[in-house]
Amino acid sequence: MTSSAGPDRSLRTRPGERLAGAAILLAVVGVVGSGWAAMLDPGTSYAWAQNMISDFGRVGCRSWHGRFVCSPRHELFNVALVGSGLLVVGAAIPLRRLWGPLLSASMAALGIGLMILGAFPSDVARDIHLAGATLALPTPGAGLLVSGFRPATAWLSHFARLRAVLGLLTLTVSAQHLLPDDVGLVPRGAAEYAAMLALMTFLLVEASRLLRPVERVPSRRGTAWLGRPDQ
Repeated sequence: MTSSAGPDRSLRTRPGERLAGAAILLAVVGVVGSGWAAMLDPGTSYAWAQNMISDFGRVGCRSWHGRFVCSPRHELFNVALVGSGLLVVGAAIPLRRLWGPLLSASMAALGIGLMILGAFPSDVARDIHLAGATLALPTPGAGLLVSGFRPATAWLSHFARLRAVLGLLTLTVSAQHLLPDDVGLVPRGAAEYAAMLALMTFLLVEASRLLRPVERVPSRRGTAWLGRPDQ
């Protein structure tokens, strides 16, 4: 982005921030890829509209709320959640300059939540697992919503409306878990998928921004390198 005052150097990405973008991309691949691999296993008993995503990590096979749930690749899924969570937490720290303290903290909460979900499956430690789910869904959803309406940095002034929409969607469908089963607008499984899709969309957008090649910008002292601005 250029102006009469020159390029906005607050949009310039540093090496550590670009590395964080790669970590975010790997985290998304880990979450989505492990879930897809678990679903494709012939022994998996799963209904996407009704089952929770974390049912892929259930250690045992049993009937649950009238449905038989079984995930032979639960170890793969749980390890991937822990690894992806570590990557998100590791990325949130160097991105504090671009994301601001609130969004950075909420994304770190997402990473911690993913680690808890993977380390404590729902049929092993249910209460701890629910705490992880709270960190992994509504907490980052709130961060997205606030950063959409009140961007804390020049970086966040881009895609603010998208973040607001994704944050509102995440909070709305997450709130459905507080309602009785017969009151929800959509099945709980589908609602959880919608929340996770919103968060993964945000992470993919940020990864693409951070990993864009830098471009040369002429300056009085020579050639400056600036991350490509968003349109």
